[in-house]
Amino acid sequence: MKTTFLIKFFLILLISMSSCDDDNNIDQNLYYYDQTGCSDPWNTGKNDSNTKTATALKQYFENLNVDILGINFENISQEGENSCDACACTTGVRILINILESDNQKVIDVGFKKVE
Repeated sequence: MKTTFLIKFFLILLISMSSCDDDNNIDQNLYYYDQTGCSDPWNTGKNDSNTKTATALKQYFENLNVDILGINFENISQEGENSCDACACTTGVRILINILESDNQKVIDVGFKKVE
């Protein structure tokens, strides 16, 4: 599982570095958030598609003046995990966002964590 995560992380990093934009010299950061059943601040959850979640997430952060440079989703659930149906329980989906360094604190305040 960790190998898959690392491969995706490096692919995102490689794509970001090889971007054709003039902004490819700007520092970018990768953050993650473990999706909950229904208590995410952008009002999506386990029953929503990744596309709907990405759209809601972009709009939510747009209202906070945060530029989302990229969004990816990763399944991190483990076979045999205990099931939890409470709203605050995680779904096994990890949301990865790529942002400008200047927006770090804003995404941390929402509950995202830096990918190390």
